[in-house]
Amino acid sequence: MAGIFDRLNSERDAVIAGLERYGHKQKDMAERIRSEVEALNAVQSEGNRDERKVADLSGRVQWDTRVFEDRRRALTYVCEAPVLIEQRLGALARTIAAAMG
Repeated sequence: MAGIFDRLNSERDAVIAGLERYGHKQKDMAERIRSEVEALNAVQSEGNRDERKVADLSGRVQWDTRVFEDRRRALTYVCEAPVLIEQRLGALARTIAAAMG
């Protein structure tokens, strides 16, 4: 049982560390989107604005926002992984206890 616990606990720790990295990447992407929006607003407010630059920045904002939102939606499922590992550990512990008793 101790070996199973150690193994599943290591898996859970790895998943949680991955979630932390995922969160940091989302935070970085949100900051990048903010910067892109600010740059887009600055270009759009110029008197003699560069339409090509506006289109480029607009495209980047749209793409990065889409990626950010897709990742945000996926996070719900990713966050369930530690719970599933704990449920698996519980089921294995009950099975082992029943076999021993």
